[in-house]
Amino acid sequence: MKRTIIHLVSCLVLSGTSMAQTGEAIDACGNPDRSPGDRIDQCTAALEHELERADAALAHYYRGLAHQVLGTHEQAIEDFDRSLDLDPNSADAWNDRGVSYLELGEFEQSIPDFDQALRLDPSHFDGLYNRGSAYHLLGWNERAIHEFDRLLELYPEDAQGYAARGYAYHLDGEFERAIEDYDRAIAQDPNYAIALSDRGGAYFALNQLERAQEDFERAIQIDPGYYEAYNGRGTVYCAADRPELAAADWIRVNQLQDPEYRRETQRMLHLNGYYDGPIDGMVNPDMRQALSAFTEEACPM
Repeated sequence: MKRTIIHLVSCLVLSGTSMAQTGEAIDACGNPDRSPGDRIDQCTAALEHELERADAALAHYYRGLAHQVLGTHEQAIEDFDRSLDLDPNSADAWNDRGVSYLELGEFEQSIPDFDQALRLDPSHFDGLYNRGSAYHLLGWNERAIHEFDRLLELYPEDAQGYAARGYAYHLDGEFERAIEDYDRAIAQDPNYAIALSDRGGAYFALNQLERAQEDFERAIQIDPGYYEAYNGRGTVYCAADRPELAAADWIRVNQLQDPEYRRETQRMLHLNGYYDGPIDGMVNPDMRQALSAFTEEACPM
C-alpha cells in the first residue's frame, strides 16, 4: 500500500549531550533509508530518555512504521496505540494503525482508524485509499468505488486511484468500465505493471485474448517478478490451447511464490492423481512434470 511518511521536526527539552543524542536517535529512527531493525533500535534508545509528549509520540510512531516494514504488525499496533495515547490528533498514526489491522486480516477493525484519520484530515490520501481497500477486501465494492471516486476528485491524476477503482469495477463484472480506469492509470504511469496485468485480466474476461496477452507480456517486461502476470498469461495460453506455454508460465508462478503456495500446488496435483512426490514446497522435477501433465489435460479451458 502507498506510504506517505511525514517527517516532523522534533523539539527536545533536554540538556547537553543527552539532548543531542536523543535528537539524533529520533532522526535516525524516522529515516526510511536505514534498515528497519536499526530504526527500531534508535527509537528504543530515544524512548529510554525522558521526552516531551510530542517527541515520545513521534518515536513510537516511527518505531511502529519500522515494525510494519518487518511485518511484525502486532508490535506495530502496540506502538501506534502508545503514539495515539500521547497524540490523538495524528492522522498518520490513525491511518497506519489501520494499515496494520488490514495486514492482519482484521478488515472491519481497520475502518474506524481510517474514519478517524479522515475526520482529522479529510483529504488524507492514504486514509481514503486504504478505507477503499478495506471496503474492497470486505466485498463492499459499491462502497469501495464511492471511496475511490472521492479520492480521484481530490487527486484526479493519481494512477493508483484509477487502478484501484478499476479493480473494484472488475470484481463487479463491469469489465469495460474497469478497462477505462486501467487505461487512465496506465496513461499516468506507463510502467504500472499491476494495472497492465489487471487490464489483461479484464480483456481476458471479454475474450479479447490477443490484447490480454499483450498486457500480461508488458507487465512481465516491466516487473519480471510479478507472478500475477505470469498466471494471467498462462491462462491465455491455456485458453488458446497452447498447454506447453501455459505450463511454463504456471511453473514460473510457483517458482516466484512462497513455499506454502507451492505445497498447496503439490497437494492439488496429488489429489488429482498427477503427483506422488514429497509435499516439500520445492519446484522439483516431479512437480514440473505433474504440472505439465495437468495442464495438458486442463487446456483448452
